[in-house]
Amino acid sequence: MEYGEEFGPGAADDITPNKILDMLVERAKTRGANGLIGVRIYRELDANKRPVWQASGVAVKFEDVPLESGFQSANNQ
Repeated sequence: MEYGEEFGPGAADDITPNKILDMLVERAKTRGANGLIGVRIYRELDANKRPVWQASGVAVKFEDVPLESGFQSANNQ
């Protein structure tokens, strides 16, 4: 996700850490990455006391790993 990207009002109500991880993976794939490192996902209150999700991580590309076989996580079932 782009830095500072936001969802509309109420959109965060059904968001889970797994959904955010899925979004990060899909965004990284569009940039040619086949891995994520240093992923951090947490929820906090913004300045108006509304709950918001924060996520960060680094998209990486490992040369000897095909894009299709990368991205192994608890979400891949």
